[in-house]
Amino acid sequence: MARYICQGSNTSAGDYDADWQRDETLLSGTVLRLDVNKLNGFVLPLNVQTTANQSLINAAPAVSAKMSDGTYNPYGTASPLTIYASGVRNAYDLVWHSNGQLYIPTNGSGGGGNSPASVMGTRRPNGTFYNGPAIKSTKGVKVQDDWLFRVNPDNPVGYFGRPNPLRGEYVINRGFADNPLYSPAVVADSNYRVAYDFGLNHSPNGVLEYKSNNFNGALKGKLLVCRFSGGGDIVVMEPGSVTNTTYENNDDHIYDIIKVTTGSSNSGLVGMSGFTNPLDIVEDITNGNLYVAEFNWNDNPNLTAQITLLQAQSQPSPPIAKLAVTANLDASVSAYDSKNYWVTIANQGEGPLNVKRINLTGAGATKFKIAGLQLPTAKQPLVVRENSSISFKVNSTTAFDKSIIAKLSVVTLEDTVKDVQIDNIGAADSGQATVTITPPANNNTKTTPVLTVYPNPNHGEPVSVSIKNLKPLESVNIYLYNRNGRQLKILKANADNAGTCNTRFMLEGSEAVGFYLVRAEYPGGAR
Repeated sequence: MARYICQGSNTSAGDYDADWQRDETLLSGTVLRLDVNKLNGFVLPLNVQTTANQSLINAAPAVSAKMSDGTYNPYGTASPLTIYASGVRNAYDLVWHSNGQLYIPTNGSGGGGNSPASVMGTRRPNGTFYNGPAIKSTKGVKVQDDWLFRVNPDNPVGYFGRPNPLRGEYVINRGFADNPLYSPAVVADSNYRVAYDFGLNHSPNGVLEYKSNNFNGALKGKLLVCRFSGGGDIVVMEPGSVTNTTYENNDDHIYDIIKVTTGSSNSGLVGMSGFTNPLDIVEDITNGNLYVAEFNWNDNPNLTAQITLLQAQSQPSPPIAKLAVTANLDASVSAYDSKNYWVTIANQGEGPLNVKRINLTGAGATKFKIAGLQLPTAKQPLVVRENSSISFKVNSTTAFDKSIIAKLSVVTLEDTVKDVQIDNIGAADSGQATVTITPPANNNTKTTPVLTVYPNPNHGEPVSVSIKNLKPLESVNIYLYNRNGRQLKILKANADNAGTCNTRFMLEGSEAVGFYLVRAEYPGGAR
């Protein structure tokens, strides 16, 4: 009997970096296999602390579970805990499929890390010693893709792209193709195992194999993967074979993924999208129902961390609307500015959303005014199409006041209610969140430009960008990207006489809702 354990990496790209401030260990960045039967001969709990002494690792005993210095040896045949898959950076979950393969959704690094230089003669998990090309270390490695790895138990230990110098694995993913800081001649490690590429910033996490026969068996044997970001949905992935099949010449690509259907797209699967950071998923195999854990990682007060039930139905249910409401400041405010808000009503469901009432309540309700929108009624509701949003203003009618707090309520024809709080508390007291990029504090903080982006993420409202501490009248180029790194807009502007540049992006269509990356370049640097 064995157990399989996901063990994350200690670094961004395999070598020490200023953000993570740790080195890799002999067991980090792996899937580990625990042979429970071998535990009988050991004192529990099992101590698996390893050494960082490379000469001891290179001389690891073939049988003993201990190195010569008494630390744990994962390479010994007597060792209960061994390396089953190497170079798996950050896997949240894994699943053994009925076809006999182990599938592992894995998060790539966020960028900015360092990759290690190669050292000839270093022991590798498959028992060989590194004798490949000389690989130079690189600094500031770019963001890496997310992957679905597959481990074939009939093959020796494979390498899945996350370097670890203690294990003689140095090339990140596919080499130059994924890290342009390498020489173009650098290709994937000779032991690298090809995987399904999710692309950037999707964070695939929870996974299962659907077992039930619902939908005439259309989902049976498919992999269901939660995409925490870059979709907020469940992806359905089809292996080439859903049964354990024979193959020739060690060519096991029959188990690779041959078809992927997302939840969040124009042709996405009904009921598989609109989640708040879906992290994990389980199936009740008695009826095929699914339970999805939604995390709400940034504690957005207008969203909910919850477990959502997806009920399997023999016939499609009528399209259902899903109401979401957000309120974001119209512009950055000082400690004594009154506040104006952009309020966005979004339909994150599949059917039309009919809003019958929008009103302000609470002690401070009379101190705000709804603008730019004809208020709906039950007879003349506000209709928001599927995957669309409508924005309007709520303006303060007085100067800031700590006592002015109100609630904006949005009510649908079906009596679904969403509330958001608005206030006119001075910014110094309110804790209003924005996305701000600032350098570490130092003696030059006052003269270092500060970039602020808000609201981010948003649901269709304008994206405001503010840059402070520029030189008076200094020119600045502002680049707006979506979460996948695709450039959306470029704006050229100049700071005012006080060294401040305030501007706004207006986006349309599918790009009007989402999370954005912003870069500002000016003669003195960039943010």
